[in-house]
Amino acid sequence: MIYRSILKSVLTLQPGYSLRALNNKFKLVLVMTRQWSDLRSFMTRMSNALGSDGFEKLGEDCIGVVQWPYISKCWNAPARLAAVASHYEAISDQFPALLLLGRDERLTLCDLSSYSSACTLVLDRPIWFKREGELVLNVFQGDLRVASIAFTLSRTSDGLCLFIGAVQGIHKGIDSERSLSIYRDLTKDFEGLRPRSFLIEAIKCVARTLGATRIYAVGDAYRHHRHPYFGAEKAQDLAANYDVIWLENGATPSAREDFFNIPLAQSMRAADDIAAKKRAMYRRRQALLDDVFAHIESALAGTDGQRQLQLHRQRLGAALAVQEVHSAPTGSPLTARAAALLRHLVTEPRVDQRFRAYVQKAGLYPTLRKVWQELLKQGPGLLWKAPDAKKSLPLGNPDVPASDLFANEVVLVGEADLSQHPKSRVAQIQQALEGLGYRCRVVDWRDHGACLNALQMCCAVIFFRVPAFADVLQLIEEARRLKVTSYWDADDLIFDPQAYRQGNDLTALSADAIANLLAAVALYQQALLSCDRAIAATATLALAMTEAGARHVTLVEQTPDAESDSRNWQPLSRIFPAQAKTRARRVLSANIFFAPRSYGGATIIAEQMTRLMAQAAQLQPFVFTSLPVANAAPYGLFRYEVNKVAVIGMGLPDERSEHFENPATIAIFEAMLSSVAPDLVHLHSVQGLGAQLAESCRKAGIPFVVTLHDTWWICGRQFMINNHGQYCGQTRISTEVCAKCVDDPVLNDYRQPWLANMLKKADLLLAPSKFARDLYIANGFDATKIRVNNNGILAPAANYRKQPGKTLRFGYVGGNVSIKGVTLLARAFASLNRSDYELKVVDSQLHLGLRSFKPDSIKIPGTVTFIPGYAQANMDAFYSGIDVLLFPTQLKETFGLSVREALARDVWVISTQGGGTVEDIVDGVNGTIIPLSTDEKYLRQALSDVLENQQRFLEHRNPFKASIKLCSDQALELQGIYEDVLKQASLSQASSAGQPSVIASLR
Repeated sequence: MIYRSILKSVLTLQPGYSLRALNNKFKLVLVMTRQWSDLRSFMTRMSNALGSDGFEKLGEDCIGVVQWPYISKCWNAPARLAAVASHYEAISDQFPALLLLGRDERLTLCDLSSYSSACTLVLDRPIWFKREGELVLNVFQGDLRVASIAFTLSRTSDGLCLFIGAVQGIHKGIDSERSLSIYRDLTKDFEGLRPRSFLIEAIKCVARTLGATRIYAVGDAYRHHRHPYFGAEKAQDLAANYDVIWLENGATPSAREDFFNIPLAQSMRAADDIAAKKRAMYRRRQALLDDVFAHIESALAGTDGQRQLQLHRQRLGAALAVQEVHSAPTGSPLTARAAALLRHLVTEPRVDQRFRAYVQKAGLYPTLRKVWQELLKQGPGLLWKAPDAKKSLPLGNPDVPASDLFANEVVLVGEADLSQHPKSRVAQIQQALEGLGYRCRVVDWRDHGACLNALQMCCAVIFFRVPAFADVLQLIEEARRLKVTSYWDADDLIFDPQAYRQGNDLTALSADAIANLLAAVALYQQALLSCDRAIAATATLALAMTEAGARHVTLVEQTPDAESDSRNWQPLSRIFPAQAKTRARRVLSANIFFAPRSYGGATIIAEQMTRLMAQAAQLQPFVFTSLPVANAAPYGLFRYEVNKVAVIGMGLPDERSEHFENPATIAIFEAMLSSVAPDLVHLHSVQGLGAQLAESCRKAGIPFVVTLHDTWWICGRQFMINNHGQYCGQTRISTEVCAKCVDDPVLNDYRQPWLANMLKKADLLLAPSKFARDLYIANGFDATKIRVNNNGILAPAANYRKQPGKTLRFGYVGGNVSIKGVTLLARAFASLNRSDYELKVVDSQLHLGLRSFKPDSIKIPGTVTFIPGYAQANMDAFYSGIDVLLFPTQLKETFGLSVREALARDVWVISTQGGGTVEDIVDGVNGTIIPLSTDEKYLRQALSDVLENQQRFLEHRNPFKASIKLCSDQALELQGIYEDVLKQASLSQASSAGQPSVIASLR
C-alpha cells in the first residue's frame, strides 16, 4: 500500500510526460529517496490513523509536503511530514467531527443568518489551501468565501497546538468596490467586529474546545510562499502583512522564531475603557460571540468519554498529550543508514568538498592517513555521521556551589503563562521569594534553551508541575552538574498513579486511554523523585510526596489570593533564608577565548589574572567567553570552572567570531550583569562578543576598564597588516588609507568612529606597553585615561636550568606566516655559509596530526627541527632547549609575550624593532635589536655575530631578568588599578544626583 501510494503520488503531483514533467518527477523521486526514512514513517502513521480506505479518500497530494513548503518556510521535510501525520492522528483519535477527507467535504459550525443574511461559519479543506493547513475555517455569504483561516493541529512538547498558515479575504475575482461593501455590511452585522477579527475569535474558540495549549500564527517573513521553492517574484507578490494582522489581534512573538503566539482567551475590553454610547453595541457583540461559541462547542462535542478525557488533559497537560501521540514507527536500520548516507553525500559541504579542503590544508598523505585512522576508530558509522558533528572541548565541571556564586538568584520553571495571573501559585511564589530578597525568574519549561541559560546563573531551581520529559530530565541533571539545588513543586495530586486511579472516575475511558493517563502521572512522579527536594501546597500533598519517596519535603501552603499576609509564606524562608547584605567585591572579565582554548597572548593574560585574583581572595573573579557550538548552542550558555573561577561560555557561531558588533549578545550579557552583579567589568579582546558590551556596562552603571591588547579598536584588520600581508606603517590611522586596504571601506567608515565612541565610554584604558599607549594617544584617546599595565609572564620553575647543547640552538615560534618573519628568517640563514647550528621551529598544528610547515619549508644549511607547540605549563622545557630566540616580526606589536618569556629564562633574543616587543631588551646586553625591514642583511649580520661568539650565548645569563614583570606582579598592579577605578566611580556616584543603577541595587 505504501509503495503504491508513493508511486501514484509521483504520477499525480507532477503530471505529464514532457521533458519538464519528467525532470520534475525525477526531482520528486530524489527528494523522496533522501527523506525515505521519514516518508516511510509518515505513510505508516497515516495508514494507522486513517486506514487504507481513509488515506485513499484523503488523496495522495498530502505526500507533496515531502517536497513543497508547508505553513512555514523554515519547516524542513521531516517537520512537514510530522505535522501532517500528527494532525490526522489527533482528529481521528479524539476529534472525529473534524475528520474531513474529501476536498469537497465540509462541516457547518454555526448558521449566522440570524445576524447577517445567508452567512455561515464553515470548516472545509479546499485544495488551494493544501500548503497552508489541513483545515480551513471560513465565513461564507451564500457561496462566496468572505474570510478564511487555514490551520493544522499538531501535538508537540507544548501539547496540542494549532498552527495557522494563512488568513485570506475575498478572492481577486470580486471587484474591490463590491468586496469593500461586503466587509462594511458584515462588520455592521457583527456589531463592529470585522470578518477577519470575528474569524480569529472563532478559531480561538475552536482551539479552546479542542484543548489546544497554543495557537501559533506564521510570521509574515516566514510564510510558505517566501520559500525558494516559489522563486523571488512570488515572495514579493504578497499583499497582506500577516505580522500586522496578528499584532492587531493581541499576538506576541513566541519561542518559535517563525511564529507569533495568539492568546487563547477571548479578546475583551474592560467596561471602563468603552465609551458610554458604544456599550450597548459591545453587549450585543458579546451576546453574538457567546451564541457562536456555544454552536461551535456543540458541533465539536464528542462522547462522554471524550469530554471526560478533556478534563484530564487540562489537569495533566503536556504529560498526557505526549502519551497520546502515536509513536512513529522507524524504518529498518539498513534503510535508515542508507538514507543517512545519501543525505550525507548530498549535504553541503559534501564529502568530496571536505576531502579537497583537507588535502589543500595538510597534504594528500596526511589526509589519507587521518581518514584511515578515523575509519579504524569509528568504523563504517563514520560514513553516515552528520558532517557538522564536531568534537567538544573538555570543560571542567564546577566544584564551587552555585549558592556561593549566585546566592540570591532563583529560577522557577513552569508554564510561563501562569506567572501572568496574580492568583496563580507561580506568581505568588515569585512574589514571596522577591519579598525574601531573591530575584526569581519564571521560565517556560518548553523553552529548553532559555531554561538551560537560566540554570547557569542561579542557586536554586523550582520545577512547578513539570513532567519528566527528556528535556526536563536534562535540566535536572544540568542543575546537579552546576551544584544548583532543584525542587519539584505541585498543587495537585498528579504524581501518584495509584492514588490518581482511585481518586478519579475512569469508567468511561478505554483501557488505552487509562494507560495513557497513568503513564502521564508516572512522568510527574519521576520528575518529583529526580529532584533534590520537594515543595507541597497542602499537608495532604506533602504526605503523599513523602510516601512516594521524595526527599526533604517542605509544606508551603497556597495563599487564597495575591494580597494575603506575607506570614503565610514564612515556611518558604526555611529553605530560602534572607540574604546577607555583604559579599566579596566582584570583577567580571570578558575575552573571546579562555581555557581550554588558550589562544593568543590576551587569553593567557586574562587566564593568569583571574587565577591569581582568585587565589588572593580579595576580589571574586568571573569570566565571560565564547565557546564553539559543539559545546553550547548558538548564544546558549554553559558554565564551567577553571582554577576555581566560574567561567560562563556562550556558543558563538564561527561566522560571528571576527565581528566588531554582535547585537545577539546584548541581552545575554545584560542578563549576566544582573545575575553576577559585578562591581567592575574588565574587557579584554571582545571581537565576536561585540563592543556593545561597553554600552551595556555604561547603561547598568558599572565601571569598566579595557585592555588594549592589540590595534583591533582602531584597525579594521586588527593588527595593522594590510591586504598585501605587510605592516601598514601608520601611526595616526587615516580612513582614506584604510579604504584601499579593508574589504568594505563603507563599513570601515562606520566601524572606526563607532568603536572609538564605545572605547571612550571606559573608565580607564590599559596598555600592555608604552608603545601601545602612545599609539592610542596618537589616535585621539585621552592620555589621562590610558595607563600602562605591562603584561606579566609565568616565572621559570625554581629548578629551571638551561640544557647544554653541542651546537648553538635557535628557536622560532612565530608560525608559518611571512608577517612574523619566517620568510626573512629563511633567507637570512640561507645566505650564511655555515651549518654549525640547529633551528627549532614550533609548529602548533602537530598536536592535531597536521602540519603548518612542510618538511622542506625552510631550506637552510643548518639542521631544522619541527617541534609541537608548547603550553604555559611546559614552556620551560622549550626555552631550556634553545640559546637564542628569533623574533623577526615585520609589524609593530603591542607587547610580545614570548620575548619576555625567553628573557626571563636566560635566552638571548634577536628581534626587529617591533614596537612593544623590544621594551625589555637592552641592545647588546640581553638581546639584539635590528631594524624593521624586509632586507635580510640586518638579520644575517645578527646571526653571524652570534655564531662567531657561540660560547658567550651558550653560557648567557640575563642581568636584567629581575626587571621582567611576572604575572603575580601584574596581578598586584591590576588589583591596585581596580581599587582606583572603583574609588573614583564611588566618588562620581556620590556626587551624582541621579538614581542608583539597577545593578547597584542588586549588590
